[in-house]
Amino acid sequence: MSKSRTAYQHNVHKFQRSLLNLVISDALAAIIKYQNILLALENDIFMELPVELSKKFFDPQHLKLEPAFNAYKASNINKLANFINNKKCPTSNLIDSTFENWIVNLSNTEIPVNVNDVLKMGPKYGIPFKPHRIPTNKLISDFESKISFIPSDRRNMARQDFTNALEKFINTPSLIHGDKNILHEINETKIFQNNNQDLLFLKADKGNTTVVMNKQMYEEKMLQHLSNNNAYKVVRYDLTCTLQQEVKKLTMNRSKSKLISDQLRRQIAKTDCLPPRAYGLPKIHKPDTPVRIIVSFTDSPTINLARFLSEWIGNNIVPPLSRVRDSFALVNSIRNFRLPPDHVLVSLDVVSLFTNVPHDLANNAVKQRWHQLVDKIPVPLNELIKALHICFKAAIFKFNQNIYAQTYGLPMSSPLSPILSDLVLDDLEQYCLNKLDFKPSFYFRYVDDIITAVPSDKVAEMLSVFNQFHPRLQFTSEIEFNHRISFLDVLIINDNQLIKTDWFHKATWSQGI
Repeated sequence: MSKSRTAYQHNVHKFQRSLLNLVISDALAAIIKYQNILLALENDIFMELPVELSKKFFDPQHLKLEPAFNAYKASNINKLANFINNKKCPTSNLIDSTFENWIVNLSNTEIPVNVNDVLKMGPKYGIPFKPHRIPTNKLISDFESKISFIPSDRRNMARQDFTNALEKFINTPSLIHGDKNILHEINETKIFQNNNQDLLFLKADKGNTTVVMNKQMYEEKMLQHLSNNNAYKVVRYDLTCTLQQEVKKLTMNRSKSKLISDQLRRQIAKTDCLPPRAYGLPKIHKPDTPVRIIVSFTDSPTINLARFLSEWIGNNIVPPLSRVRDSFALVNSIRNFRLPPDHVLVSLDVVSLFTNVPHDLANNAVKQRWHQLVDKIPVPLNELIKALHICFKAAIFKFNQNIYAQTYGLPMSSPLSPILSDLVLDDLEQYCLNKLDFKPSFYFRYVDDIITAVPSDKVAEMLSVFNQFHPRLQFTSEIEFNHRISFLDVLIINDNQLIKTDWFHKATWSQGI
């Protein structure tokens, strides 16, 4: 091995260690911060409440949290041990070719092996940098954004270590052999793409799989989806300029009325806007590979208005206990739960949520929660509703040369739509659960997916009640099969009425990071 390659590997290793130490210091500082906050809260409780009452509160908390903490700790120790035991030396071919499901070729073009290997990397693969192309400014910016969590007396030393590692990496004379091979194959892939302009390289709707498709096939699938007259229609006008002027007028009036600052007005009102653009993600897990429509709102007239509204509403309304933030929260809520006799696991799913949420239900959901918002946002209720109405009108997008408008519902991919949909589903949940003549054993929701447990003879009744709330909001149901049901990426097991969980991977899982 040459001296230059040895120096390069040493510098890379040192650079990675510096970054890892920074991440560890960041995490440690955050842990210490929250430990101090918890300690202060505990002291306040002990000061305000009698000792016996305080102990009755804290003892059950410790009994519940300590097993969970020990389980996470043991899991992380096992992961670290596996990483150490399975550590391998790099080889000349750094691309793992064993996972064929990382790429799906739906085109009629044969893809060369080296190009195929590059496409298997996926969007999260860390491409090696040539020393003169290292994004130094971004690295420094990211470093400075994290260094505030490090104690002040250690920051200059951390900066010096970081700078030295970066300089040595930049001044490395050459790349290692493996990195040269990857960059060579990436260059050949770019040449292949340039010579095959008819091919599109897309990310699958689920997982990290890369999908290769002819442009004609892609456009046919997109147009097939957009031909649904119940959801979309082609319009002859582009509302981009109109919406830009409406947002400008709204914010200008609010600024003159001193409801918002002039700085906030400039942040919300955009100029030189573009219409939202639509693209499709192939659903390779479904027959005939349909596409899921995604609309990009970047640079659209209402993007900043929708972001501020979503923060004002989402950050100040208390969600119900039935909402779970992720799979871990779900597992902690249902693991070792014992179901009553004859109860079965059922999942409910809303059909095309955003495009079916009525505007009036979204407005009413906000109005009913105004008491939580009135002291938290800078505008009165009537002005908030006006702003929502402008965002609703932004349900337009461009595909190829046509402008499409949604015929119903909330704008797809708008930052505001998930918040309003959550509120509408919260209202639906309360209405339906009150109307049922039985109470589910448990009930949890993540976005538009619901997992619950009900008597086996009440499943049809529950589905009927949920579908009566509004004709546009319709649900499908799935009952446990072989005492198992999947929800998010969790496999929920009904083991003689005792709930157990395991991780679940769909057929489209590419085993990528």
